[in-house]
Amino acid sequence: MPKVGFVSLGCPKNLVDSEVMMGILTRAGYEITPRAGDADVLVVNTCSFIAPAQQESVQSILEMAEYKKFGRAQKLIVAGCMVERYRNDIREQIPEVDAVIGTGEVEKILEACEGQLQPTGSDGASLPSYLYHDLTPRILSTPRHTAYIKINEGCDHPCTFCVIPQLRGKFRSRRFESVVREAENLAAAGVREISLIGQDTTFYGEDLGLREGLPILLERLAQIQLRRQPFERACQRIDLVLGPVRQVGQGAVLHLAALAVALPQQDGRRRASVGDDSHIHAP
Repeated sequence: MPKVGFVSLGCPKNLVDSEVMMGILTRAGYEITPRAGDADVLVVNTCSFIAPAQQESVQSILEMAEYKKFGRAQKLIVAGCMVERYRNDIREQIPEVDAVIGTGEVEKILEACEGQLQPTGSDGASLPSYLYHDLTPRILSTPRHTAYIKINEGCDHPCTFCVIPQLRGKFRSRRFESVVREAENLAAAGVREISLIGQDTTFYGEDLGLREGLPILLERLAQIQLRRQPFERACQRIDLVLGPVRQVGQGAVLHLAALAVALPQQDGRRRASVGDDSHIHAP
């Protein structure tokens, strides 16, 4: 059974992408290892939002390349936001890299690991459009009591100082029932704290024709039953991680107050490797 190791850099949205890739590979028979020296395949899921994040990503790629040169690893795959900006540069300047997949190609990780991915496109050739759903396999890399749910992806704001639309594509919301079913699955698996994340969570559902989609979603999540207890009591906490903050409607404010939802400031960068306490989240 081939072993694959992951290094996940950047924000929680990137971590969810890593969890999805791990789920896809596990379903195909791969074993996830937290030790780079034991891996047959190494995947670096990169961040490219600011210069220090880019530097950390490049350094991590070069570190993993050493395992391919002198260790067991046979393949090195670079994924994530840096690929969306510097796809061609990575291919040309780091010959140890066997494949690159952007944020819109997460579901192609198996092809990349098995050497079947055909190089396509160039930097900025097309905007990412991938969006996972409740039936997508995931391996949670967070502690067992907590998990992220990505409720939307991308951004439509043409801010001159921000590259998020290039890295993540246009704004798109997950289907309402898909988010609810994922929350139900997580609660049934023992998760007690859920963080709802997205680039612009306050716009959730507007592209689907939902007016005040976020408070409606929160109200529905609060109705989930677990062991005869309301979901918000069983889970202890539902976090809403805001991206760029806009004016939130009165309905959203009232629902947030009623549900006592915590509003933490988004942590921009994170480095994580998958440990032995990871667990599978799949229907």
